[in-house]
Parts: sequence; structure tokens; C-alpha cells
Amino acid sequence: MSSRTFDIPNDDLDSQLAALGSRLEWAPTPDLASEVMSTISAPTPLPRPDHWPRWLAAAALALLLVGGLLAGPSSIRDSVAEFLGIDGLRIEFGEPDTTPTSMPNLGTPTLMEDLARWLPFTPMQPAALGDPDGIYLRILENGDTLAILAWESSDSLPRTAETNLGALLIEFAPPEDAGMMLKTVGLSTGTVTDTFVNGSRAYWVEGASELTIYEGQSTETRPSGHVLIWQADGIGFRLESALTMDEAIAIAESLEPAMNPS
Repeated sequence: MSSRTFDIPNDDLDSQLAALGSRLEWAPTPDLASEVMSTISAPTPLPRPDHWPRWLAAAALALLLVGGLLAGPSSIRDSVAEFLGIDGLRIEFGEPDTTPTSMPNLGTPTLMEDLARWLPFTPMQPAALGDPDGIYLRILENGDTLAILAWESSDSLPRTAETNLGALLIEFAPPEDAGMMLKTVGLSTGTVTDTFVNGSRAYWVEGASELTIYEGQSTETRPSGHVLIWQADGIGFRLESALTMDEAIAIAESLEPAMNPS
């Protein structure tokens, strides 16, 4: 299809527009300046708090708190960025992949005495679970080390679908300048509960979630079961299981220096 451009001389165009304008009926022009000034000067009524939806009130409060803190010193802003989690392990909300894996990467099987030689801290184990069925050392690409203790499922320790184990305990010394792990919790399918282990703050994550381990330049991500996350004496702990929060806390509070498996 061809197209043509019609050129109208400027003089003719001006005269046609002027003639058209004379035939149009324009609405009365309001006094915008007066209306704007009266609106600005008038007080704005606020809705009564008891009429606000609960989620809106909570969101407004959260924005006020976070907004005020983010305007503060950098140390305060850093604490806000990490306020969900512990040193070395951050918790955030997102869309986790919940596709089960056959078996998580636990590292190299070892003995407790050998594990202790590699770690910058004394390994711990929960007395409530007894000696672990597996002891692993995982050395990340950047040199950070993880102690991983595993227990098989039993009548008192139900199998966790994401690991095929009864319980999995990760112990780590948080690096000073970076995070080691990220816990992503489903926005609509997961929950995070603020709790305590032996008086120290802890977090209980239940529902759809995944764990990301930072290897250095690369990362590893897998779906995760219910998790209790806490810190004691500068060491981070992550207990993954299919237990309830109270059961997991009882196990966490039974931590003691690890002994050689009998």
C-alpha cells in the first residue's frame, strides 16, 4: 500500500486552524490556582486507625521503621539488611525451588577427631540425638569450612523429604566480610518465626524454602526442610529436619562438645 504526504502551506494552515477555533465551544476555564492553594492549606483528614486493614497498618509501620533506620548511620543500615538471620547466614523471602534432590552435597566423610583439626572452632553435637550416623567436612572453594553431622531417620526422627535424612546439622564460623549461606523462604508458602535457643535469638523456618551456599565464585542451591538457625559463642548452627519447632529447639539446647563416635 502506498502512502502520500500532503503539504499545506503555513499561511493556509494558520487560517484553517483559526477558523476551526472560532467554531469550537470551550468549557469555562476553572480558577486552578485558587483551588490548588485552598487544597494545600486545608488539613488532610487521616483515616482512623481502627478502620485500617491490619496488613496496611503493619506495612505502614514497617516502612516507617525501616525508612527511619535506613536514613541513619551505615552501621544501622547494615544491621537492618541482616536483621533476618545470623552472622554468615541471611534469610530472605522469594520464590524457592522445592524440587527434591536425591542427596545434598555433604562433603568428605571423616572422623570427629579429624574434623576438629580442620575447623577453627570446637565441633559440637546435640546430646539429644546421640552420635551422628555420618560426619562430614566440606571445604568451600574460598577456603571456608563447614562441619556437617547427619542422622538417619528413625521412629523418633522422621525422614526429611528434601534430604532423605532424619536430621542434618551444619556448623560454621561466619566470615568477617561476606555471607556463607542464604535461606530463601516462599512468600506465600513459608514462614519465619523469631525464637530463642538458650536465651540467644534464633529463627525457625517452616514450609517451602531453599538453601544457597556460596562456594566463592559459584553457588549451590537446593530445597530445604524445616530449619532452626541460631548462633552460640560466635559459631553458626543450622539444624534441618522434619520436626516441630519445639522439638528442634530442645535438640539445639542439648549441644555439647563433640565426642568421638563409639
